[in-house]
Amino acid sequence: TLKLSQLQNLCKRDPDGHRSDYDAQIRRLQSECHILSLNPSAKPPEQLSELIQFAAAVSSSSYDQKTSDAVANLLVCLLLGKSHEDKGQDPDSHFKSLDALSLPASALTLHR
Repeated sequence: TLKLSQLQNLCKRDPDGHRSDYDAQIRRLQSECHILSLNPSAKPPEQLSELIQFAAAVSSSSYDQKTSDAVANLLVCLLLGKSHEDKGQDPDSHFKSLDALSLPASALTLHR
């Protein structure tokens, strides 16, 4: 199996050839976000930080604007404590446990 950093490099070199791998990781990120939205006080899984960085780095540099916007929306939902599927949640809710991720500020910036 590939590490996300290796997959990130492959997606940037050959986006079409690795689209299914990219999509699988985005589905994994969506699932992790949804699980956190169901239990906001839970500790985020260790790989969530790496998934966020992967999604932010690859989506805008390797795929179309629609894909990039979908990932940006997912990351905003994560920051606001919402599931990407639940549009009607209280906007004041948030994941207290996101502080535990120790993300660099650049991790939530979509790279161009």
